[in-house]
Amino acid sequence: MEKVRKLNLGCGKDIREGYINLDKVKLNGVDVVHDLNKFPYPFKPNYFDEVYCDNLLEHLDNLEEVMREIYRILKVGGRLIVIVPYFSQVGAFSDPTHKRFFTYYTMDYFCGLRERSDFYYDFGFKIVKKEIKFLFEYKRGVRRLLLWIVYLLPWLVYKISPGAYVWFFSYIFPASEIYFELEK
Repeated sequence: MEKVRKLNLGCGKDIREGYINLDKVKLNGVDVVHDLNKFPYPFKPNYFDEVYCDNLLEHLDNLEEVMREIYRILKVGGRLIVIVPYFSQVGAFSDPTHKRFFTYYTMDYFCGLRERSDFYYDFGFKIVKKEIKFLFEYKRGVRRLLLWIVYLLPWLVYKISPGAYVWFFSYIFPASEIYFELEK
């Protein structure tokens, strides 16, 4: 039976068991040191079953080339997990190392679901899941209860119609993060 290969791309200090942990800085637990703004990445094509990117893509120079490179190193049927700050969350703008912002629709472009995306990219993922995460989903205690009360309406709107949340509530009640799961 073939071993499942997983890559924790831009891991920082989040070292994951069972993953190849890659970062541009040689920290404890980092297996591969590589600058993700340099192409190609040091892996064979069709090598990984999963690539995990947690709060990474917003820091890189060329999202299109990064996505192309991830597509190259993923096996057919492999999964790309992406967690990024939601565009209207204050942290998305306040961090001076952030170079781009992500919405509910950003990954649609890499899946052929938006205008022009079918001829700009010579690759295409399939969206398995995308989900907006709200701050109250992470906090505990009284603060969580207060956040639940404040965010209940926009959260319900999001659960019923993500598009309605994006168009009408995302600036008033900004979400915390967005989670994407894509398949090659």
